[in-house]
Amino acid sequence: MKIINKLLASLLVVVSLSSCGEDRMLCYVCDAQQKLKTADFITQNMAAANNKSDEEMEDVIKELRQTAVKIHCDQVKLPCTYGGSLIYEKIELDSAQTLFRYFNYE
Repeated sequence: MKIINKLLASLLVVVSLSSCGEDRMLCYVCDAQQKLKTADFITQNMAAANNKSDEEMEDVIKELRQTAVKIHCDQVKLPCTYGGSLIYEKIELDSAQTLFRYFNYE
C-alpha cells in the first residue's frame, strides 16, 4: 500500500510540473493617448537630458523613452515561457496599443 501511495504521489508531482508551461511577465502597454504623452515627455526633456558630451543621443533618447513608457503606460502581466519569451498567440491587444517589454525592475 505504501508503494502505491508513493507512486501516486510521485506521478502527481510529475504531472503538476509538466502542466505548468507558462508564467506571467510584467510588461508595459500603451494606448494611443499614452503614446502621445510619451512622445511629449521625450520632446520636452531631450534638451535637458543632453549633457553635451560624447555620449550618443540615441542612448539618451532610448533612456528617455523607457522612462516615459514606465511613467505614462500601464503595467500588465502577459503570458510567457519560463525562459522569458512572450507567448504572442495568447496576447490580445487592441490595434491602437503598443507592447513594451521593459521589466518592472529596470
